[in-house]
Amino acid sequence: QQALPWARDHQARLSAVLGRGHLSAATARAVHAWALFDAGQQEVALAAFDEALPFLVNQAGAAGDLNDQGLQRLLRRDIAAAYLRAASLAPDAQRTDLGLRVADWVQSSSVLQALADAAARSAVSQPGLQDLLRREQDIRNEIEALYRYLNRQDNESEDRRTPQIAQQMRERVLVLQGEHRQARDVLAKSFPDFDRLMRPQSPGTKEIASRLKPDEAFLQFLPTASATYVWVVTQGGAARLHRAEIGDVALAEVVKRLRATLDVAGQGSAAPAFARADAASLYQLLLRPLEAELAGKTHLIVVAAGALAQIPLAVLDTGTGAGASSWLIQRSAISQSPGAGAWLALQGARAPAGNASTFMGWGDPLFSAAVPATLGSTRKTEIPRAQTAADLEKEEPRGALRYDLIPPLPETRDEVVAIARTLSADPLKDTFFGAAATRASVLEASRDGRLATRRVILFATHGLVAGDLPNLNQPALAMAADGREKENVLAPLLTLEDVLGLKLNADWVVLSACNTAAADGSSEEALSGLARGFFYAGSRSLLVTHWAVESDSAMRLSTGTFEHYVANPAAPKAESLRQAMLKVMAMPQYAHPAFWAPYALVGDGGR
Repeated sequence: QQALPWARDHQARLSAVLGRGHLSAATARAVHAWALFDAGQQEVALAAFDEALPFLVNQAGAAGDLNDQGLQRLLRRDIAAAYLRAASLAPDAQRTDLGLRVADWVQSSSVLQALADAAARSAVSQPGLQDLLRREQDIRNEIEALYRYLNRQDNESEDRRTPQIAQQMRERVLVLQGEHRQARDVLAKSFPDFDRLMRPQSPGTKEIASRLKPDEAFLQFLPTASATYVWVVTQGGAARLHRAEIGDVALAEVVKRLRATLDVAGQGSAAPAFARADAASLYQLLLRPLEAELAGKTHLIVVAAGALAQIPLAVLDTGTGAGASSWLIQRSAISQSPGAGAWLALQGARAPAGNASTFMGWGDPLFSAAVPATLGSTRKTEIPRAQTAADLEKEEPRGALRYDLIPPLPETRDEVVAIARTLSADPLKDTFFGAAATRASVLEASRDGRLATRRVILFATHGLVAGDLPNLNQPALAMAADGREKENVLAPLLTLEDVLGLKLNADWVVLSACNTAAADGSSEEALSGLARGFFYAGSRSLLVTHWAVESDSAMRLSTGTFEHYVANPAAPKAESLRQAMLKVMAMPQYAHPAFWAPYALVGDGGR
């Protein structure tokens, strides 16, 4: 009640000054609707929501709006939760549609933007326009990086602040914003579909249904504080919204228990039994009420958020069979997408010309000749840390972690060669191992245009995250040592920054390393930074891992996926992965989901 007068006056003032279509004015009207609902004025609140929210979800590509930062982004979640609580009291087709748009809007993120960026570059054919488009994207990335620096400065103690540098950063932001506007104007004039591809609007149920095949279903999940909302869209039927009575905190606890029994491939016979009761409980809560809509659907396109992004839905137990015959993956192939708009953007990506089976892969990088190779190990980096008392009191120096002690991965050679041969590539020209599997070799293949012609690109190595090495503040792939690591332990890494600069036009990028799809726990991000980087660079789909993989089963999964893909020219990517999972699952030593379920297909799951 106390909020109502302020919210009413605030939204009226902003709408008058900025216009009703402005992001801030529409947000203020949605906050007013939220206040009305919590004050018990439900019918008035619903009408206010129905009027305000279309302005927000139609902000083309909210993730790309330079004004859509900080609290504005956090506020999305609360507005969405309030609307869905209100809409669930009076559900209808229109509110189911608007609710799905709201869910996509609230999950808009750098992932969606990366997908849209890749799709836009892929669609550009005019000479010179692709470079201009990349420049616009690079400006936006630099502005976001400067904002992150300024935010960190604001949280520093007085003695650690650098006001002169911060002021230079603010001045640089103003310059970049002017350049950004100019680049956008040129691009919009030269490429009329630019805004549609670059900053896609949150699609409705009809748009999604129109792009689905008869055997496909689109599933969107949105956890909120009080409940988890699930939408299902099919080609012919009406979209349906289901409210599952499990809030985000309880959901995170269930996922935590599941993860504790999934990231265990390295424990061998000592691995704990899979938390199957939790997997069955999640299925009952989230999908059992939607079984009529899912019947006969052999491909599920899933948009997961929050904790749900940290596990593959393949491990959900449908409870429809005895023993191991009731996994969801046995019923349907599954692909993931960061959002509905992202999925639609990828549908329009242009497939590369030329040989459909071209390939390039890197594996078994040489970290040190002194470290013995051990077959059958888990691809999880365990690097001895050289600590001293002084190190604990200050930032550790470069080299405190020994790059030459990273465990080797000799078994990845077989994986890379097997996939190369399956795809009719030349292992002598298209694969890089040992001392040749360097960061420099990847960057060179991008510069000379070879990467841009490859349909499948594979990295079979260790994935690192921020903090794994001193001064490592971004995700990276561990590549072969080149001698410089003695002075700078980060020198051999293929970092996210490097990935963003690659020029790809690939159907698949395979990251056969540890935790390359692990979510960071926030509702916006469903992929690691590495995955975001490869979408930005131009891949239409990623084969990534949710946890540290056991090498032999991982090789069987990846090679089996491409064997099926080549042998079945009409098979979707998602179905090829599913068939490989079923084959590995059938092997007694790999019956635990830790071995057959680590891979996820993200992006375009079709052919």
